[in-house]
Amino acid sequence: MKKLLLAVISLSLFLSAAPAAFAGDCQTRDEVNWHATISSSVYVRTDCPGGDPIAVVPAGEVVQILEVDRFNEFYLIKTSVGTGFVFNSFLTDITMSPMPGTETYPNSIFIDLNPKHEYYEEIAYMKENGIVNGNPQGEINADASINRAELAKILIESTVDDSVISNSVLPAGTYSDVEAGAWYLPYLKVARDRNILVGDSGKTTVRPADGVNGAEVSKMIAEALDLEIPAPQSGEQWYQPYMNELNSMGALPFSSPTHQVTRGEMMRVMFVVMNELASQAASEEEIIEEENEATGEAYVELLVDNDNWYGDVWYYDGEGDSMLVYKSETVANGYASEYFDEIYLTDALLSPDGRFVVMPATCWETHCAMVYAIEGDAYFWTNIASANYSFTDEGYLRVEDNCEEGVDDPYCLEGDYESYDLDRPWELQLVGSVILETDEISGTITWIDWNSYLDTDDGLVPFNLEESSEIYNIPEERITTEQMDAMAEAGVDYLWYGLITYLDEHLFEGDEVTIVGAPYQDGGYFVAEEITLSE
Repeated sequence: MKKLLLAVISLSLFLSAAPAAFAGDCQTRDEVNWHATISSSVYVRTDCPGGDPIAVVPAGEVVQILEVDRFNEFYLIKTSVGTGFVFNSFLTDITMSPMPGTETYPNSIFIDLNPKHEYYEEIAYMKENGIVNGNPQGEINADASINRAELAKILIESTVDDSVISNSVLPAGTYSDVEAGAWYLPYLKVARDRNILVGDSGKTTVRPADGVNGAEVSKMIAEALDLEIPAPQSGEQWYQPYMNELNSMGALPFSSPTHQVTRGEMMRVMFVVMNELASQAASEEEIIEEENEATGEAYVELLVDNDNWYGDVWYYDGEGDSMLVYKSETVANGYASEYFDEIYLTDALLSPDGRFVVMPATCWETHCAMVYAIEGDAYFWTNIASANYSFTDEGYLRVEDNCEEGVDDPYCLEGDYESYDLDRPWELQLVGSVILETDEISGTITWIDWNSYLDTDDGLVPFNLEESSEIYNIPEERITTEQMDAMAEAGVDYLWYGLITYLDEHLFEGDEVTIVGAPYQDGGYFVAEEITLSE
């Protein structure tokens, strides 16, 4: 009742006092950037000298003056309840200078950021790296409290590839207190997936507009950057290990867990922590390189981001120089490579002669491996799926049986394979198979791990077809209507069909055949020129 009475009194003062003192010409106003204090509670209005009331501004609030009429009677002010007009009798301590925090700096990276701000360097780093962009007015509001949505953006932009963010869609209904189409929804989705910000326990709320305190910020930063945080010791609060770790890096500009963190402070913490982690990684790399240089031994290393399941492979030549062999890039589903969406590297091996890097990987829910030739700067895929790759003492690449008993996996590897050529380790053959030095072989077609073999009296012979291979005595039922029509138009009898696209279109496992051709010149497999099915 008391508040209502005060509001009524203020309104009556505004309506009665203003016209009595009004000198006229309220519509002629000058733009200013001043500030003042509200002397007593008063309505701000949509226009002057009259206008509809907007809301009551409480006494004692410091407001920004945007415009003043030429008689200094009516002022357009920016307040906590809105922007509107008020008569001068309700203002005190009118100061003809910008309101603290509203100064503009045309030459700054953000129009409202003083180049002398204590976190200017840190904020500039964040802007240069595309982590923050400010609002459409070019402001960063460095001293304003950061909210949970803004915190999620900074954390995700700092640690996650842009393609992951752009492809992230928060399912409708995940949270009940977010706006449909809000700018922060992709960040909340990634933050949820990475267990950084998952909403309120037992509820459907995430409170995107709420502020964040020092304890919460410390935990979320540690989670986002995958810091190793020990469990709280006896008597410690849950947040203390997180704050202790960041304090050890000199990152926290505050000490209280309940401190409401500002946007500038958040950027300062991220700047310090990220640079500290980069410095630690550089130091570790330098130590490794020094040790490697001392031994003179070349080696390879797979650097893995466990959160995103992808890795970069580096080669070190033993003389202090290094080379990025393969760089993976995150994609929306968390698996990654430059070429495929569902591949991530699991290991890296250097051949004994130092010429090849073998990179086993998980591909399409099975296994594969890529071989990099250092001298030729070229990549090759193996034709065998397995997770068990190694090099023999002689330098041949060996792949061992990876089929687990009782597991029905069509891609599992049965038997052991080895490369047969030290210059081509990506070409693998079943151990025990043979290459016959002849131009004709006969036997039964068998399939092993997507590779074709001819089971002959002398053993398993790996063979391959070329586009020019000719196949004779193909049963008519194996040829499609389209192929029959094409052959008829070309005047070719169906018993001979020379254009081959896929082996399993015309040849089946168990077929008895005779193959005329020649062994691959490097010993890899028998190349078929003519294949005749036995009648």
